Amino acid sequence: MHEDKLYAIALRCAELNAQGCAFGCAGCQYNVFNYVDDVREASLLKANAYTDYDRQQRLHKKVEAARNAEDFGYGIWTLLVIGFLIWMCWSIKSCVTNDSYTPPPQQSLIENMSNEQLTKNIARYHGTPKAIDYIVTLLKRVIKDINGDGLINCIDYSLGFRMLYGDEAFIIVNVNRFTGMNHMFIQLYYGGEEYDVEPQGTASRWTMAENWGDRYNSIYNTNRTYEYGKFIGDR
Repeated sequence: MHEDKLYAIALRCAELNAQGCAFGCAGCQYNVFNYVDDVREASLLKANAYTDYDRQQRLHKKVEAARNAEDFGYGIWTLLVIGFLIWMCWSIKSCVTNDSYTPPPQQSLIENMSNEQLTKNIARYHGTPKAIDYIVTLLKRVIKDINGDGLINCIDYSLGFRMLYGDEAFIIVNVNRFTGMNHMFIQLYYGGEEYDVEPQGTASRWTMAENWGDRYNSIYNTNRTYEYGKFIGDR
């Protein structure tokens, strides 16, 4: 069996174990020892999966703690978003706060907004799924080669999204040899819900399912935030 598939199985084992799994390991379909003859190889796969799952859960707890922090003010995130745009070599004017702000309009209206309007809305809805429509729209205008590989692709869009959205945006890689999937995207957690976001999507059409259909299978997701965060100053 391919190593990616084995890793996905081991990761599911880690998730079930964290939930207090009471099933016997011997006949369990998520026990990698049932698929690998080499005990050392199976042990390494399981150890890596359990370590990655633990790291993901600790990151998730960090997100929840940060979301409840009182210092996550509107003004702070406005400055961060403006800083991002300056880093992208765009000239950003001061945004005017509109206290009578309304929910996101239709996609066509969002796409006709100025960068200043998009920036204001990203800051206003920071840390919530409502910000996604504005982020994906702005990214298409300001994206550049962030990781320095000479390309502009899913890596740069994912890194740019995390810079705009914040630490609550996890960088995910999905490699599925059965469908030819080899892609990086964003995963968010909000209100007990999980959101798989295609940063190259459009306003109101940014889910992985909408953009990739049957080619996307979440069982092959791997959290790579720790590895790729270095390109945008994560510690």
